[in-house]
Amino acid sequence: MDRATDQPGPTGADRQAAVWTSADGRNWQRLRPGPQLGELFDVAARPGGGFLATGVDWSHDPDSGDGALLASRDGHQWDRLTVTGLDGPGPTALRRLLVPGPDGGALAIGTRLDGAVTRSGIWTSADLQGWSEAATLPDAGAGTASAWGLTRLGGGSLLVAGAASDLNGTTTPLLWTGRAVSSLLPRGVRGGPGTIYAVAVHGTAITAIGARSSRTGPIASAWTLTLP
Repeated sequence: MDRATDQPGPTGADRQAAVWTSADGRNWQRLRPGPQLGELFDVAARPGGGFLATGVDWSHDPDSGDGALLASRDGHQWDRLTVTGLDGPGPTALRRLLVPGPDGGALAIGTRLDGAVTRSGIWTSADLQGWSEAATLPDAGAGTASAWGLTRLGGGSLLVAGAASDLNGTTTPLLWTGRAVSSLLPRGVRGGPGTIYAVAVHGTAITAIGARSSRTGPIASAWTLTLP
């Protein structure tokens, strides 16, 4: 719900994606990358120059949406790439990109519908066109885990961040770490209820940002993490 107007926000195909660019970090210009793109979740710099963005495409599945990938040389003009492996029945969305992935190409975390449950998984692609789901992230606890953040540690291991939920819907911060996509294991994070949405590594320091739960609603929060 929109707290200012107490009216429901746009849903499904009524959502519109946007990109903001800035030359100085103070003044921002909003761009509309194209029609029928529901939302964009992440942007990544390509090693050879330009950018990739990922989100949801409503053009073929207006009720649920399919995963979408966009490319741009300058951050202003965006082209939707033709991809396979991100469509099908039920909603699919890519939330974070890692370019290049551990074996080159690209790696992404996202969500897909598994029966009546939305689960987080990892997709890989060698050419940015054909995508395949490489693994489903294991849950931690009685509820379903949700992944939002993705990065690589200094030694080459992967780090995924998000939250675990219990049967009452309460979320607690959660990490997954491992040398390979198929061997990621969950690790709890101290600090009480909340969700991690993004994570970054600088040297040996790991910083995560997200929201901490409180009786009055979510509170923007940051965590400083140390892994053994």
